[in-house]
Amino acid sequence: MEPGFLDSFALDLEGKAETYARLLRELPPGLSEWAVHPGLGVEEARAVDADGWRVRESDHAFLTSERARELLREEGVVVVGYDTVRAAWTDSGSDGRS
Repeated sequence: MEPGFLDSFALDLEGKAETYARLLRELPPGLSEWAVHPGLGVEEARAVDADGWRVRESDHAFLTSERARELLREEGVVVVGYDTVRAAWTDSGSDGRS
């Protein structure tokens, strides 16, 4: 896994919540990007994304959990939108791919 970047499709479903919890506790200071893909495992999602819906459902389950809220609060993590990330890249002269 690239430092500062996480793609939830690269994680095993088994133990994913524990992995997320560990990674939140280990976040270094500064900007980190997590590419997560939350979604509901409803019938329509299963039909459209036969393989990926489980990833999306597990992301949604963790991200909306009380455990995630507690960890974010305990670790002082500030969740920002993509506009903030893009602005940080622009300010640093990076395109975010370095």
